[in-house]
This record gives sequence, C-alpha cells and structure tokens, in this order.
Amino acid sequence: MDRRHVIAGLGALPILTGSGMATDHQRPNIIYICVDDLGTQLNCYGNAQVHSPHFDAFSRRSLVFDRAFCQVAVCTASRTSILLGKRPELTGLTGLNHDWQSSLPGTSSLPKRLNDHGYRTVSIGKIWDPRAGDGIRQGWDQQESVWGISDNEAALDAVRSSSASSTPFALFVGYRAPHCPWEPGEAALSAYEGRIVTADGPGRRIESDYLQTCSGTGHGNLSDSEAHDIARRYYASVTEVDALIGAFLAELDRLDLFDSSIIVLWSGDHGYHLGENDHWGKWRNDIASTRIPLMLHVPGLTPRGQRTTALVEAIDMAPTLLDLVGAPLDGLHGHSLVPLLDTPDRDWFTTAFSVWGDPDVVADSHAGRSVKTKDWNLIQYSDGRTSLRQYADQAPETEVDASDAPEVYNRLLSWMDEAWPAPRRRR
Repeated sequence: MDRRHVIAGLGALPILTGSGMATDHQRPNIIYICVDDLGTQLNCYGNAQVHSPHFDAFSRRSLVFDRAFCQVAVCTASRTSILLGKRPELTGLTGLNHDWQSSLPGTSSLPKRLNDHGYRTVSIGKIWDPRAGDGIRQGWDQQESVWGISDNEAALDAVRSSSASSTPFALFVGYRAPHCPWEPGEAALSAYEGRIVTADGPGRRIESDYLQTCSGTGHGNLSDSEAHDIARRYYASVTEVDALIGAFLAELDRLDLFDSSIIVLWSGDHGYHLGENDHWGKWRNDIASTRIPLMLHVPGLTPRGQRTTALVEAIDMAPTLLDLVGAPLDGLHGHSLVPLLDTPDRDWFTTAFSVWGDPDVVADSHAGRSVKTKDWNLIQYSDGRTSLRQYADQAPETEVDASDAPEVYNRLLSWMDEAWPAPRRRR
C-alpha cells in the first residue's frame, strides 16, 4: 500500500467537531487504549473461560494480530521501547528503573512526534511506566493518573473535551487492571460462578517475593485451590476492565468517533503467565510473557473481523501510527504495519525478537534473548544454555529436544547469531 494513498484516504475521513459540522482533509484522531499486565487471556484469543464480551466485540470491528510480541517482559522497559519505537537491546533500556531521557538525550517519543505534527496529546492512566524518569512528561498537552486508572471518569471527560475541538487529538488511555493485586468486585467475580477456572499449567511455584505478596499467598508453594483462586481473580480482573473498555467504546460510538478514528486496543506492555511453563507473572522470554493481544481499527483500511498471523513486534506501533498520519519515521527500529491493514495475509517478517535481563538483578537464570517464528521459540540464556520450544495459540509452549528438530534449531540459532539485534528477517 502506497503511503501517500493511505494518508490521503485517512485525510478525507469526516471528523465531527463540537459544532456537529464535518471537516474534510483533517488528520484522523488517534485513540490508544492499553491494559496493564494483560496476556492473551481473552475469549477472542481462544481462551473460552474468560468473559470478555467487549474485547470480543471490538475484535469483530478490527484487525486482530495473532502473533504480536513485546520486546521485553517488564513494564518500564517494554513501554519505553514502544513509545520510542526502539529496541531495548540497542538502547540498553532493559530494566525496571531505567530513565530513558538521561540515556537517550535528544530523542523524541511518540507523543512528542505527534504533538510536533499538530496533534493535541492527552495521557490518561498508565502509558509510560513512571519509573522511566522525567521523559514520561515529554510531548503531552495533558497528563493524568500516571499509575493507571480503575474507572472511566477521566477518560470519558478527556474524549468528550477532545471531540469538542477542531484540533486533531491523540488520546492515550491506560487501564490498571489486571495488574496485581487482583481485587475485582463481586460483579466481575460473579461472571465465574459455575465456570471451570483452572490455572493454565502445571506450575505451583511462585518464585517472585513481590508476586507472592500481591497474590495474597505470602509463600511460594501453591496449593491447587490457591492456584485456581489466583487464576479466577486474574480472569475476573480482565472481565472488570473489559466492562470499562466497553463503556468507553460505547462513548466513542455516541460521539461518532469510532468510525472516524484510528483505535488501538492492546496490552501495551507484555503478556502474563498463570502457571504456564511452571511460572507465574512475567520476566521471561517465554511465549506467555512476551505474546500480547493487539487489535487495530483504521476506518476504511482494516478489514473488520479478520485476523493475521504475521509476526509483529510492539515497537512497530510507533511507526504504524506515525505512518498513518503522515508524520516522519526517522530513527525508529520498528516497522509500519500499514501494508498489513488491507492485506493481512501478505508476506511479512518471519522472526520476532525479545530480550530479558535487568542489570539491577544480579543473578537471573532466565536472562537471555529469544527469536520467535509463527510456531517456534528459541531461547538462548546468558550462561549459554538454549531451549527450543514449540507453541500454538492457547496451548502452553512445550520444550523440544534440539536433536529431534535439528533443521529448525540450527536455522533459528543462525538467524539469532547473524541478525541480533539487527532488523527482522523477511521470507
């Protein structure tokens, strides 16, 4: 798809102003919705246990990406990589307490680039991780509730006031749930009465002291009932945020913004383990830690209700949004997803990379890097060990002896050694 045609097509969309008059050739609004610590535990991603009607409804109005991966499975580093469009293994920003602006002086973030391009930029909730330093304030006209929101009041106020202006806006909304502690209300928990709620793997050991505390167990070895209770409360937290998102999307419809805006609905940081591969939480190069839900609605461009298995990375979001509005793409490591919008099954990249290892953590046996294809994940640990895994949609990835799949193992290892951390490999 020619970029000029994309911009021209979007520019012709009628955007309603506060007076109710339509103006042509105005840049489309951007509405970016992200959810903290959300893996692919959604009905529309194949987990039938989860009650997520509003995510599911949005999936029918958007293009769903089935193979989207983050760069690093920890909040600060992941969100920094997304909003800079840069690989953490190249910037060195891989930890939980890394100040990006002091490390990369002079770098412009996604909100700054949009602001420079004529957008009124608004951040409601957790978009950056506040531990990323003073750079989290760069480029915003309005910024509130940086640790995340648990209700819709500020988000609804922001979209109403933004829609009343003729200036194009980029509204970023960051919900807190299902980040722990998981304390959903009775309404959300009641959605699981009579449901079979199980932990999605054999693991019964929580390694993280932090997660032991916020899960309410206070210890590492989980009983079956404790594991099931954590999964139930996590799922109910997803259901709770699903209801908030549903109300927010309904307001977009009421304001006639839905079909005249670019809308992103996704995790916004990383995936999450609920016992898969003997792990609870994140902080790995495993599929459950790095795979994220991503749905994109671009009026006139995205086919409704279609899916793509193209391998995409979280750092592709910045170039995609900038590409859609005709802003410069210089200095970005990601790739615009615009070519996939009208042809979801086109040839695309065959690899996606992730890295794990916080330099503030002295010893971590899971630190290393990973190269993923559509059904394989090769992890190379910092101590030289390797682990070849095979995965499918909702099934936990399973370890495969390299001698049983030598062609796959050698191919992925060569791709990792040749390309790391260069751009991804095409077919």
